[in-house]
Amino acid sequence: SPVYLNLEGVEEWRISAGLRRKAKSAKFQRRLQQFRESPLVDYEAVGKLKWAVLEDLFRVFRRQHLQPKSRTARGRAFAKFVSGFHPHLTMFCTFQALTERLGTVAWRTWPNAFRHPQSPDVEVFQRSHATRVQFYQYVQWLCELQLQNLDLVAKKHSLAFRLYHDLPVGIHPDGADAWVFQDQLASGITVGAPPDSFNLNGQSWGLAVPNPVRLREDGYRFLRETLRQNMRHGGVLRIDHALGLFRMFWVPQGGTGKDGVYVKTYVDEILAVLALESVRRKVMVVGEDLGAVTPAIREKLDAAGLLSYRLLFFERGNRGEMTPPHAYPEQALVAATTHDLPTLKGFWAGRDIIIKQEGSVYLRKKDCQQDRRQRAEDRKQLWEALHREGLCSAGAIPPNLSDDMLQAMYRYLARTPSRLLIVQLEDLLGELDTPNLPGAPDSVYPSWRVRIGRELTAWLNDPAILGFAKAMQREGRKGGCDH
Repeated sequence: SPVYLNLEGVEEWRISAGLRRKAKSAKFQRRLQQFRESPLVDYEAVGKLKWAVLEDLFRVFRRQHLQPKSRTARGRAFAKFVSGFHPHLTMFCTFQALTERLGTVAWRTWPNAFRHPQSPDVEVFQRSHATRVQFYQYVQWLCELQLQNLDLVAKKHSLAFRLYHDLPVGIHPDGADAWVFQDQLASGITVGAPPDSFNLNGQSWGLAVPNPVRLREDGYRFLRETLRQNMRHGGVLRIDHALGLFRMFWVPQGGTGKDGVYVKTYVDEILAVLALESVRRKVMVVGEDLGAVTPAIREKLDAAGLLSYRLLFFERGNRGEMTPPHAYPEQALVAATTHDLPTLKGFWAGRDIIIKQEGSVYLRKKDCQQDRRQRAEDRKQLWEALHREGLCSAGAIPPNLSDDMLQAMYRYLARTPSRLLIVQLEDLLGELDTPNLPGAPDSVYPSWRVRIGRELTAWLNDPAILGFAKAMQREGRKGGCDH
């Protein structure tokens, strides 16, 4: 996403004194200060500001590097990028230009002439709006260059697995993929999840669902292209909701999770494609196998070479006790929590329960009471598990989670034989609030907009964080994605 671009790191910024003067203006600086002081990330406002700067950068780029008779090395590198990712890049950028021209991303409401990417009218639009399409190609090129550079930095610092990418479940129904690959999707269906203890009504995520029959007929072209792009510039790919490799929970549009049903895929073929792309790209694959995943599914994922995804609070024995470190599987990634669950400090304080109660998310009072009782039991079980490992002293369970206790929990995970350990950034910084609270509307919790409490430069040399890293190393965890 261009919203994450470091615009001051773009060559056109460095060579344009006019752009730098514009950015130093009082008006521009006031807006930057407002963004930095806000407790929440305002993606819309930040994006609007960045897109305006990108327009200026593109004009400088065309003037300096794309003159017909004097194309520079940088201009040739851009042309190579465009041709190398044709036709998918061109179609994506055409979609963006059409969205801008027609005023909406909801392509199913566009005039019929533009609803299919291969229509003659779309081809005419590409030619007549070539400069606009090229602008969006330029923006994607900048994203590619900066992601590539980040990967090189990871290699330089000997991070064995470089970058860790995440492949989300489903496809946005109004996105470019849904437009380009519309014949691969199930009509009138959205993906979701059945009712569970976190969401009693189940979930309807509003995402488009691939049609397994059409995917197969097309030789899994859409899947192959998706994997290839998400495996670029990284060493680990996490597949969200790995159950979706086997089956997807289909919910009729307008319905709830209570109306849904599971629909199977051709899983052996999908796993074969995944294995092939993993070997070709030399990328390790992690399957997020949480929730309603049976032992048989986990065995099949294991046999296919995917790493399991094991969370501290979810790994329990028959009596609810925490699984001891030695009993974790070797072919797995272990973590204390995820972006969809409370941070460790938030979990200990019951922060998620308080937010859901105050926001009237609970349908019944007894559900909130049950969550509180379960959380107290979870704290007790975890405290006892840490004590058995010699990571905490006996005695009363403390009401708040100290930094030393948090470190002890990660040391517990570091002692597992599992191949990878990942540390959540929010835990590393001692954050109370989680990035995302599933099931809570925006009026209750600002999911995905919560800012980290400290600036990057304020924690890179933090003694507590350096001590955390050394503690992980003492437990046998070194490099890669583990710290």
